[in-house]
Amino acid sequence: MKTLRGLLAIALSAWTLANARAAAAPAEVSQVADSVNRFGFSLFSRLAAENLAGPKPAENLFISPASVAWAFDMLLNGADGLTLEAMAKALETGGLSLAQLNAANLALRQSLESADPKVEIAIANGLFGKAGMSFLPAFLEPVRQYYAAKLAALEGAETVNAWVNEKTRGKIPTILRSENITPQTILVLVNAIYFKGLWEKPFPKAATAPQTFHLLDGSAKPHPMMSRSARFRYYEDAALQAIRLPYGSGRLGMIVLLPAKGSGLKALLAGLDAGRWRSLVSGLKERPGKLVLPRFKAEYAAELSRTLKAMG
Repeated sequence: MKTLRGLLAIALSAWTLANARAAAAPAEVSQVADSVNRFGFSLFSRLAAENLAGPKPAENLFISPASVAWAFDMLLNGADGLTLEAMAKALETGGLSLAQLNAANLALRQSLESADPKVEIAIANGLFGKAGMSFLPAFLEPVRQYYAAKLAALEGAETVNAWVNEKTRGKIPTILRSENITPQTILVLVNAIYFKGLWEKPFPKAATAPQTFHLLDGSAKPHPMMSRSARFRYYEDAALQAIRLPYGSGRLGMIVLLPAKGSGLKALLAGLDAGRWRSLVSGLKERPGKLVLPRFKAEYAAELSRTLKAMG
């Protein structure tokens, strides 16, 4: 196995939807998991292209496509006609009825939250409505039943921020600014995913040392690099290297991708979609090797409305 050092391309958290498919039998759950992956890679590729095309690319791009997809799946329960059709097409729901989609999302959420006893995953949905406004039971009941989202009074951004702060165990203290809530704001819908997992096999602290890390602009700088020799699930082809790092008891994991030598991040991203992802994940094979990985912390904030409108 080659040592994975240099430009870290992308880290995709794979508390894998494939695991959820196996745990929940209905075909609709598999279909929804696939649709979330397709939607997620479509959203990610657009955001990455916008980021790389900008005058100053962000240091990190860190998103939860499932959060966005589940938020819009809830909104589908309040849509009809052409709006419903357009949203379902953008979300790539694959022709599932609303009842099938809701039931599959419930099974998927429950499966993810119980996937590994050594990993904590909490998925929370919230609705915050403007005082004096009434919402149809045909919308409120399914989002309560299938997404565990209860309607609360919207009393400004601080109401939403306090809820998100609680649900993410303090990891996201602020998600909205006061100017985000205007007199025209009728409803705020929020999804929060909390994940806490330790590596199945931790990196030895004594093995972390400064090494050269390559940036997008081609420059390099010293950075603390973790290293560990072991047997890993690994994949390699002409375009990239991939490795899986399991959490907890191994059912959930992070998959890290690295462009092939002589290539770069743009080339890797250009060929990355749900089909490519499925292929490389299925191609992971266990083999011995040494992994060198930069120590990292990822934070990201973005306004998604323009990107989502472009997606339909």
